[in-house]
Amino acid sequence: MTATSPPSAGAANPRPPRAGTRWIITPRQRRQRLLAFFLLLAVLVGLVLWIRQPTAQPVDGYLPAHPTASAITVRVVVGPGDKVIRGSANERADRVTVSVLVRQARGTGPGMGIPIEVPIALGQPLGGRSVVDAHTGQQLREIRR
Repeated sequence: MTATSPPSAGAANPRPPRAGTRWIITPRQRRQRLLAFFLLLAVLVGLVLWIRQPTAQPVDGYLPAHPTASAITVRVVVGPGDKVIRGSANERADRVTVSVLVRQARGTGPGMGIPIEVPIALGQPLGGRSVVDAHTGQQLREIRR
């Protein structure tokens, strides 16, 4: 075998492809393209999941409960198709801070709000404690039916 003989068909060719073979991609290029595709896919999935995360909804007010009841009912305004995930309370000696998480429906709907009531369990009866919205930090008004 001389120094000028062409490499055999099974040998690795370290030379770059010729100008006429521009559509042939190397294994390295294939890995780079696959990595870029999966990174883009992961970003898109993360964005969709981030958009669908439940958000804290402002609370309109609370309904009076029986003085010995260990629960409170709060009213929130949601859009059509929205789903209440949970209502929670953080209790202190002088106040109860309430929060309601809502998952908003996909797309846009009619520009109307639907008031709904969300029951929230308390460790102790409300008594004379004030009720505060965790989302806005404002004291809530008592809603009369």
